[in-house]
Amino acid sequence: MNETVPNWVKRTYSPRESWKNRPFSRQDAMFFLKGVRELSDLFTDERPNQLPTYFNHPKFRSSYLLYFLPLQAAKFISLFQAHAEAIDHALIHARLKGALRVADLGSGPGTASLALLLHLLDRHERKGEELPKTIELDWFDTSRGILEEGKALLKELTTAFPALEGRIAIRTHVRSWLEAPKLLPHACSLVLIGNMLNEESASNVHGGGGRGRGKQQGRRPDRRQVALEPAPVPMDNDGLEGDPGAEVVSRTERFATTPTFRVISELQRRTEGGGILLLEPAARAPSRLLSLLRDTLLDQEVIKKSPASLWGPCLHAGRCPLGEGRDWCHFSVPSEIPGEHFLFFSKGLGSERQWLKFSYLWLASADSPAASQLKLSRLRRVISDVIQPPGGTSGARQDKGMLLLCEPDIAKRVSSKTARAPDGSPLRRGDVHQDGQEHSPHSARPGRLERPSKHPSPGKSTRATERNADRTNDRATDRSASRKVPPRQEREESRGKPAREKLRVRFKGTGPSRGR
Repeated sequence: MNETVPNWVKRTYSPRESWKNRPFSRQDAMFFLKGVRELSDLFTDERPNQLPTYFNHPKFRSSYLLYFLPLQAAKFISLFQAHAEAIDHALIHARLKGALRVADLGSGPGTASLALLLHLLDRHERKGEELPKTIELDWFDTSRGILEEGKALLKELTTAFPALEGRIAIRTHVRSWLEAPKLLPHACSLVLIGNMLNEESASNVHGGGGRGRGKQQGRRPDRRQVALEPAPVPMDNDGLEGDPGAEVVSRTERFATTPTFRVISELQRRTEGGGILLLEPAARAPSRLLSLLRDTLLDQEVIKKSPASLWGPCLHAGRCPLGEGRDWCHFSVPSEIPGEHFLFFSKGLGSERQWLKFSYLWLASADSPAASQLKLSRLRRVISDVIQPPGGTSGARQDKGMLLLCEPDIAKRVSSKTARAPDGSPLRRGDVHQDGQEHSPHSARPGRLERPSKHPSPGKSTRATERNADRTNDRATDRSASRKVPPRQEREESRGKPAREKLRVRFKGTGPSRGR
């Protein structure tokens, strides 16, 4: 995979015919680096009212394939590893139905599907598991060009991995992911949705409307915004909006009227086996939207109020304690994405990628509930970095602060000194804990990849450099819940505006401490 994608990109996009049949080299990486940087800036900087259709531009398509495809695929693979039982249920459904049916919504070049195939190949090679005889992939994206290139890339991949030959059938749909329920021909074994909520405008959900894109200056609303545009708030008997007697609608009731919620609800009713996995950047807005989606699904009884309705990250069926407030539900996972070319692009954006950052929600299907979650119902997931006491510094010891545990409605505080892993190491965001008894199974840190035996500690310089490298939508992540941020700066970061001066200072070695 590390060589297949770069070589395919070079054959497809090199400006000279004489270059196309040569292996991808460092000179080629330097040639494509400019496009990678521009696409990273497009994802990071404050966006225009409508994000340009970057997949229609060859420069950005090649940049995505070289850097963002392996990065996003690594996030999916980390979750497949952490929640292997959900994949088991998808494979059981595939054996019963005669085919593994996967819907990849907002697929781009089939990023999530490629990650799943690599994960299944890994299970096949390491454990001797039999691959499904037929794997049916339904890809939804509004760019025909990226869908066709994804098909060509997948053909290249099956050539590199003969075990996949003759097993895969792809149906491409040049449609919005919101149209998927009415176009999918069968119940799915697994539904994968990557970065689609992040593409929507959440301003009307979290801010009560009024700053939605496309509604100012008489412009036509952006279709991505319409997906989250709620129905009008019901009026009182007098029908006067703003009247003191007008009916107050809760956030979940308001969100339940959106097309996004209706589509997810319909997909949930039609999905069997492994359920629905939604993966989003670790930034505040999409993470909060996942929390709101989860709470609304439970409130509207689309899913049962049981821990068995969710593969992760939740271990309870109460209301999310991070739906509001300063912090939000997201995770950072130590990783080592292979490939010298990926490493070159990472350093070209600031530093080597050593952490995967994301938020996610994995819904279990009604026919295959996450029964194992019931066994963990007394455990609670750590949902914060170490919160230092007043007057503490970012470099203070890990055992002198507090950790937040994910309890329904309100997070619970525990001492980071007494809450430790079985090996005595500090707990961090994503681990699970029980008062008086620590528990750290393989799935405790969502998405743990095969970790190097001596992984560098994310101290000041490492984490500062990593923050400088996070030029994508998840750059505003892993900030401590206790950190005081000036209101103006917080507003700018929530809109995705990069804090360049701050990044320059941190790059010089004054960055946040571990876990920030």
